[in-house]
Amino acid sequence: DRYGIQVVAFHYNGFGPRHGSSPGASPFVAHPDDVGQAFRLGLEVESLPSNFELFHISSHYIHGQFPTTKAEELLGFVPRHDFSTFYKRVQED
Repeated sequence: DRYGIQVVAFHYNGFGPRHGSSPGASPFVAHPDDVGQAFRLGLEVESLPSNFELFHISSHYIHGQFPTTKAEELLGFVPRHDFSTFYKRVQED
């Protein structure tokens, strides 16, 4: 606060695989490429509403917990990977 330094912090709940099968049980994972995008955007951002901003970073998901909305609006973050097929229930006919 004293020196006006802006701090960008990221919250991750795990990392999914680059290739292959299920990233695990958690639907809140982030793909390594999306993580890299977030870091780049955090370094390039001109200004933020406050000197400390926390952003949730994960893949697209439908449950709405830990939304990436703030990162999308303030940083321009757009998750490119979707792991939802690994945790959606299969509907029986």
